[in-house]
Amino acid sequence: MKQGSVCVDLPREVTTSAIALDALALELLRGDEPFSAESIHQVRVTTKRLRAHWNMVRPELRKKDYLAAKERLRLAAKCVAGQRDATVMLATFDELIEAAHSAKLRHSLVAVRQAAEEFFAAETAQVPGATERQKLIDALDADRRQWEKLELGRADASLLEHGLRDTYARARRLGRFAARGQRPEDFHRWRRWTKYLFYQLEVIERFDPERLSRYIRELKSLGKLLGRSQDYAVTRRLVRDKLDLQKQDQRRALSAIDRKDRSVLRRSRALRARLFDRRPGKFVGALSDEMGLAAGGRR
Repeated sequence: MKQGSVCVDLPREVTTSAIALDALALELLRGDEPFSAESIHQVRVTTKRLRAHWNMVRPELRKKDYLAAKERLRLAAKCVAGQRDATVMLATFDELIEAAHSAKLRHSLVAVRQAAEEFFAAETAQVPGATERQKLIDALDADRRQWEKLELGRADASLLEHGLRDTYARARRLGRFAARGQRPEDFHRWRRWTKYLFYQLEVIERFDPERLSRYIRELKSLGKLLGRSQDYAVTRRLVRDKLDLQKQDQRRALSAIDRKDRSVLRRSRALRARLFDRRPGKFVGALSDEMGLAAGGRR
């Protein structure tokens, strides 16, 4: 054990963090202010953070309890999904227009953005209404109650070994799989588990900031790169499958999207090599030693 390390009550840290996340989101949802793009984003991020917390304690849960929490948060996230998709795609077109290297490309991208704007305007209202807002409140209130009733008996090192280790292992495996196949859906799955790892490490960062802060910053950077790739993927599907466009405008837009996507994926490769160079047991074993947790599990 590293000299000067602190003993961490990890189950308590995870539980307290999750309850605080639920409380902050509920305060926002129960307020009188109408939903803004920022508040929608906050709720979406909260559901992702909570899923990461449930993944961390999954070894302690009955399967049905874990699946119930997972489904509840999935439905909550669905209530605020549409508005972000429209916002992200229009922002992606703005980015592409600004970076356009020719007048012809810029003209095509402006036409495509206008078609996208008309497409979104024709859809039903995407800002969550009173019904969706109440569904969110009910879901997060139920989540908070489940955390408050939860009793975690597993020793700290064992919980770290099985919960965080599994998240790291899955993110590592999905990264390799995505790099081989180069399919957008594989990069999306990899990004999701990379974000879960990021959120889990944030919970324990204050106990070992010297070791974890840089790693967490790089995980965040990787998550942002993969997030941009996902934005390009959904924008590509919109341009290819849903918009009524001139062929040359569609072709130019798809080519511009593909160039941007290749660029962010190249940058993600170097980060993946650094962040996931250790085997899962060695990665978590080092954390256990640094944080002063009892030894346990495979290395």
